Amino acid sequence: MPKPVLTISTVAILLALTAVTTYTYLLYQHSQAQASTIKVQEVQLKSNTEGLRTLETSIQRLSAQMAQQTSTAIAQRKKDQARILSLSDQLRNAKATNQELNSNNSDLAARLDTSNGRNQDLTNQVSTLTEETRTLNASLDDSTAENLSLNNEIDTLKSKSQELSQELLQVYHLNTEQRDKLDSAEQRITRLQTNNRNLQSSLTSAERNLTRLQQSAGSLDSINNQKNILEREVSRLQEEIKSLEEKRKPLTLDTYVSNLSCTASMEPKLTCLDTVTMLTNFHPADIVPGTIIGFTPNRSCNIESSSVLHRVTKVKQIHDKYYYWPKGDNNREPDNCWIHEHDVHAYVIGVQKNVNRHLSNLRNGVNNAIQNEENAWASYSRAYARYCGFSPDANRHCELQDSHYNIVIDLYNEHNLAFSRLECWLNNARRINADSNFLLAPCF
Repeated sequence: MPKPVLTISTVAILLALTAVTTYTYLLYQHSQAQASTIKVQEVQLKSNTEGLRTLETSIQRLSAQMAQQTSTAIAQRKKDQARILSLSDQLRNAKATNQELNSNNSDLAARLDTSNGRNQDLTNQVSTLTEETRTLNASLDDSTAENLSLNNEIDTLKSKSQELSQELLQVYHLNTEQRDKLDSAEQRITRLQTNNRNLQSSLTSAERNLTRLQQSAGSLDSINNQKNILEREVSRLQEEIKSLEEKRKPLTLDTYVSNLSCTASMEPKLTCLDTVTMLTNFHPADIVPGTIIGFTPNRSCNIESSSVLHRVTKVKQIHDKYYYWPKGDNNREPDNCWIHEHDVHAYVIGVQKNVNRHLSNLRNGVNNAIQNEENAWASYSRAYARYCGFSPDANRHCELQDSHYNIVIDLYNEHNLAFSRLECWLNNARRINADSNFLLAPCF
């Protein structure tokens, strides 16, 4: 598993988080120092307050004493009054100091609140940055997981590509073997033809010898014996020729070249611009999945044509008889029928590309009509499923509102029109396949 890699943005965020944390800690230390100073001032204020209370108690006590000693200590009263004035000044000074300390205390409290607010803001910013860091780490983990998943998919695709390459190599080897077998068969045919010519020459020579012997023989019995011998030799040679001809039949390729209809069922591999070479004297076992066969469809097939050229996708064997499951390369669904080996009249062994260029307009018309019909059906199906809740293929009753009904009906009519145009183009393809001089009917 690849190690996670920190991106530049993640490193920048972590550095910013570290700076903010350091700044917050310094503010916190400063706030603690200010709080300690405020506590000292509060102790001093409490001490001054207690001094004031003590002074007030002394004044009250002295006032009482002065009231009691008015008659006896006038001089002492003056001194006491002076002392009271002095104490009053001290009291005013103490009150002023107390007010100043209270003001300083209020300022310090306000500054402490501000510091606490800033500290709280910084704490919130730290929390936000921590959450963003967690989110980035989660995103990084997700990206790492996605990269790992993509690497796994790439490995899977590479493995599939190697498997396909091996399969293509096997197909190439099989084709090479088939070509070698075909070359060998052609050589055997050539040798057999040479032997046949030699045998025919021998037969001619024997017949000439028989004639000469009949002319030169002096005895009828001798001539008859020689004739019988030669006739037996001729019969033997004829039997040998028949045997050689029977052996030659499987080695002879019976083929024909066929045009293709513009139905687009085998596009893009085969088009109606191409012609194909068909092999008729084949062994049913030679037809494997991927072979393109020409066959006559049965009642189970979803096909209207009397002769079809489609690709085999599956093969099965029942009681030594082969059955094939065909499908057009460009068709959404298979032909939905098993074709008996007796209904297959040939299969494709060669393709000649772009021979019938005069059918280009017909081919383009059919392909465009197919694409328009598929697009119209897709639009109708999406609208039907959106407003009904299920596909039109479900064969269920659907009740629609007027506005929705109009939308669905319009799309349905558009599909019917596209389908009619497609049928028109396919009819043109069928007609021109039967009559090469047929003029295309307009499909509006």
